Amino acid sequence: MADAPVPDRPAGEAAGSGLAALLAMPVGRVVRPVPVLDADTPLGEAVASLEAQVATALPVRCGRAVGVVSAAALAAALASDGGPAATVAAAAEWDPPVVPSEGAVAAAVALAAEHRGVPVLVRDGEHTVGVFTETDLLHLIAGDPTVADLRVGEAATHEQLRAVSAAVDRVAGTLHAAGADALRIAAVVSGLRDRLFAALFRLVAPADLAADSCLFVAGSEGRHEQILRTDQDNGLILRHPVPEERLDPVRRAFTGTLLEFGYPPCPGDIMVSNPAWSKPLEAFRDDLRSWILLHEDKASLNLAIFYDAAAVAGDASLLAEARQAMFDLLGDDDAFYADFARAIDTFETPHGLIARLRLRSGSHAGTLDLKRSGIFPVVHGARSLALQRRLPETGTVDRLRRLEDAGLYDRPFADDLVEAFGFMLDLRLRVRLTRREAAGNGNIIDPHDLSTLQRAQLAESLGIVHHFKEVVRHHFKLSFLLGA
Repeated sequence: MADAPVPDRPAGEAAGSGLAALLAMPVGRVVRPVPVLDADTPLGEAVASLEAQVATALPVRCGRAVGVVSAAALAAALASDGGPAATVAAAAEWDPPVVPSEGAVAAAVALAAEHRGVPVLVRDGEHTVGVFTETDLLHLIAGDPTVADLRVGEAATHEQLRAVSAAVDRVAGTLHAAGADALRIAAVVSGLRDRLFAALFRLVAPADLAADSCLFVAGSEGRHEQILRTDQDNGLILRHPVPEERLDPVRRAFTGTLLEFGYPPCPGDIMVSNPAWSKPLEAFRDDLRSWILLHEDKASLNLAIFYDAAAVAGDASLLAEARQAMFDLLGDDDAFYADFARAIDTFETPHGLIARLRLRSGSHAGTLDLKRSGIFPVVHGARSLALQRRLPETGTVDRLRRLEDAGLYDRPFADDLVEAFGFMLDLRLRVRLTRREAAGNGNIIDPHDLSTLQRAQLAESLGIVHHFKEVVRHHFKLSFLLGA
């Protein structure tokens, strides 16, 4: 597959903008010098140093090795048996991504996204200059270094979180204008949004309830593939039952605040405010059992949503236990997996001559629903194949790569499929940014809005998706088992 062209930029977001210029600056000019902790520094002292520096991560040295420790890692270590007297060594990441101080801010952003939020060490030769995190990007784009310092030991305020929410919304357009691809943007934005949700949960939930529960995001948020603000998809797993009079105010406050910040309610009511998605672990196990036993569309949809879930706050082990329970309940029933996978044929994927005709230029050219025709089949096909193998990955690209390792297809096809998926996400992002202030479905592509090269690239991408659907059909024997 040829390299995908960078989609045209929406008006008002030219690459020469001030924020785009900031992304091109050397990262050494935007990170603040911070002290380097010794590996034997007690956790309590490390937290005090982090707060004193108004930082979200600090470098750590052990002999010649230099690592990083984040606020989140310190918080997790403090909650363990060691307590404040334990040393920072075990909480540090000793193989962090590294960017030279003369490298662009955009390069640091890309590394932070690639490593799912691991702080990036900024070096000038052997000298440690500082640490760059996704929160630093948020500060830069918000234009206010005091916005939402989600530091360990300090709760954010309602107004801070409102400002963070607005700033996160600007990140996608800024990175898109600077030339970042949709998958990289999604990783950055999702990481920032996870932190926003986590901070909100800490704000509305009593500390003991938060420690004994796990807030998770699901669907595209859980897969880290959602870029622009969309419907809420979240839930809460409790370690033990909690009295309704204590739990209900937390549910209403969390969902209500997100509504206030502009996150619409989920049409399927998959939200913390819904008791069906906010309950003890044992009740989720019962649901998983019924979803797996019942060959119904709603059960399959709920299972798919839950399989994509990712923990963002509280005790992540609760979600891990629920996921393992799901894997334990799965059997080897071919009919079950075929029934789960058959949703890939819900929508047509035009390919070959048909796709070229549908995407031709001219007054009779038709529109195309990019999500239904191209993006969804890749997402659900990868999800179906991954579920059968009980893979822990939630991201579509990560699943596709693991399936390649399992021998379902060869490396060239995997590369083409990942590239096609990324191109379609890029195209959808461009349309959504253009229509941000206008009515219309952001998944609908009009060929008049595409260049000749983009139409050719889209036709080729749809052909690859069609081939992937054939791989899925063949693997699950959909024609034989379902009479399709």
